[in-house]
Amino acid sequence: MGSWLDVVGSIIIGGFIILIVANLNLAITSSTSEIMFSNIAQYELSSVLNIAEQDFSKIGYKATGEKISTAKKHEIKFSADLDDNGSVESVRYYWGEKSELTSTQNPNDRPLYRSINNEAGKTIGRVTDFTISYYDSSSKKLSYSSLENASTRKKIKSIKIYLKVESPEIVDSVYHGAEWRRKLSPKNL
Repeated sequence: MGSWLDVVGSIIIGGFIILIVANLNLAITSSTSEIMFSNIAQYELSSVLNIAEQDFSKIGYKATGEKISTAKKHEIKFSADLDDNGSVESVRYYWGEKSELTSTQNPNDRPLYRSINNEAGKTIGRVTDFTISYYDSSSKKLSYSSLENASTRKKIKSIKIYLKVESPEIVDSVYHGAEWRRKLSPKNL
């Protein structure tokens, strides 16, 4: 009788150990997926930032006349000599529509476009938020409606950019992401 109790006890203890190991394996797999998708989001954000930061820091560089011709919440168009060759380019950044991205499961993903000299916009990244705020010399935020007027756009001295990128797939009911927020004061404004 004692040997039967030993066998039953061993089976119960063995079952608990198997459950613990299986639960640990699930936790490790979930954590690995979470880290992987978070790293993907950070990589995508950094690739967008490499392009955008260079362009935004040159707003108005060697430009005469209107330096910022469009200043909206999700769109900006400005003039700058990006490649320092003496030719001023017209640069436009704008946020596309959700329907334009079908390669991702994330319903919040939208393409971020960059267009130079009124050419068709090229996707530079997949973002879930792209918001621009505009400030005057006293760091007062300018309203979007007032920026429809060219004389108000001339008052822009700094720009706050907010970018958010989320993973294309869901992990544990969450889209993991990375975000970037910075206020830039281009020298030529």
